[in-house]
Amino acid sequence: PSHFVLQTAPDGIKWTTVASAAGASHGFNPPILMQWLRVVCPTACSIRELTVHGQEPVAGSTSSRVNLALLRPALASSQSLPQHVSRMTDGFITTSWASAAGDLKPWAWVDLLKVYSVVEVEVLWC
Repeated sequence: PSHFVLQTAPDGIKWTTVASAAGASHGFNPPILMQWLRVVCPTACSIRELTVHGQEPVAGSTSSRVNLALLRPALASSQSLPQHVSRMTDGFITTSWASAAGDLKPWAWVDLLKVYSVVEVEVLWC
């Protein structure tokens, strides 16, 4: 899709929109704190890789190009087999997640497992 929405939640339940983006990436300046990130598409979508760049919110920490989403738990509103949602965080651009036909507003989320200071989210679309 050419347009998508990024949402965060403190618990994976109460989602708040933090960005409405177009293209493949969205930067945050200043960085935002998040543990849960959800990508919402306006129509069917397919993601090769979801990359979240940031660091632990610790004073003096400087590495922001670490992929925080790599191999983290993921869930989606639907999937088209064999494109399981875990493939969007597996680190391989040859695999992907695809929403199922008929899913009118598909979404996929990743749990970063703890709170990070995020500077950029990149979506590699199929």
